[in-house]
Amino acid sequence: MTNLKVLHIVTDYPDHTNYNHTKAVKNLLVATQNEIKHEVIALRRLKKAKIVYERFNEYIYFQTPSFPFGFFHISTSFLYAVILSNILRKECIQFDIIHAHKLTIDGLVAFFLSKITGVKYVLSIRADTDLKFINNKPFSRWLFRKVYKNANHIFWVSAWAKNTINSKLKYKAVNESNLANIVTAKSSSYEFLDKKIVISNRFIFVGRLESAEKKGLLDLIKVMRFYPKLSLDIYGPSTSLINEKILKYIKDNNVETQINLMGSLSKEELISKYKSYSALLMPSQNETFGMVYAEALLNCLPILCCEKSGIDGYLEGSQYFKKVTFGDLEGIKKCIQQFDENQYKIKSQLINDRINGLLDIFETNNIKKNYISRLENAQENI
Repeated sequence: MTNLKVLHIVTDYPDHTNYNHTKAVKNLLVATQNEIKHEVIALRRLKKAKIVYERFNEYIYFQTPSFPFGFFHISTSFLYAVILSNILRKECIQFDIIHAHKLTIDGLVAFFLSKITGVKYVLSIRADTDLKFINNKPFSRWLFRKVYKNANHIFWVSAWAKNTINSKLKYKAVNESNLANIVTAKSSSYEFLDKKIVISNRFIFVGRLESAEKKGLLDLIKVMRFYPKLSLDIYGPSTSLINEKILKYIKDNNVETQINLMGSLSKEELISKYKSYSALLMPSQNETFGMVYAEALLNCLPILCCEKSGIDGYLEGSQYFKKVTFGDLEGIKKCIQQFDENQYKIKSQLINDRINGLLDIFETNNIKKNYISRLENAQENI
């Protein structure tokens, strides 16, 4: 045990309000809880003119007012840091380092809190939110640059955003590393990988159907008509109204016999079906990380995603990881054809790379080990 005490400031932490659905940060904390003492500030900005502070067993809930169009973003971040410093002092909460889980929101609070307490901080960058703030608030970039530059370490969750953010903030971080989100579902272990490769004419899409357009599902539906011998099974939570709209879209594109709405399954049930598919197709726009991609690869299912989205930046040069520009129908068609025509070769390469450890970047033990090591180095360099 390192005895390292980490204060996390995170706006997307699963809390009692049910405003958030992703468990990416929580998965990381649970995986490292035996080695690190975690204290979590679940920061929640709402359009309510009041500040709320409540302590729960696993975290401190800190609700703050959110002003329209991000007005007063810098000044309110400073105010919240002052309030938090007083709360932490009164409750005698000690910490060796601060981990802010977004550059442009949590990072500002961490930056000011660091100035007040003298404790240094590290940053995670989740580019969907961070790029929106950087692009939409040009007059705040001087401070975003300062927050970025003064961090003791940068964790790239969205590795694809590295060059863009370096360019916009005119600075390249010295101490940086990729930090994949932890996949909690059980994946195929090396010794039990099925060497009998299943050749299939079926493809799979996994995602929330309410985000069908953003996830690239509508583009997939359009493209399937060019491959009448292939089919697409769609898995994900939905509503009857959304299903009706998607079914109409399927009918309008004359692919009713090729596309199936399969509903939702548990993660374990879903993953058990992966081996019967040719590839996972989800050309999603601005996907922060996309845990479904990592789950698929760890279970030897090739994937299609978008450039500058998802796990782009983690893997390059492999046949089983294909990427297109969002909305590029010709690119999607080409990738589907390659998956179909070269299925045995592609899946063989994926299985071999899985066995040889090339996908260990997505394994929990590897992520955990690297995260702890980076934090220790960052704390020692204070």
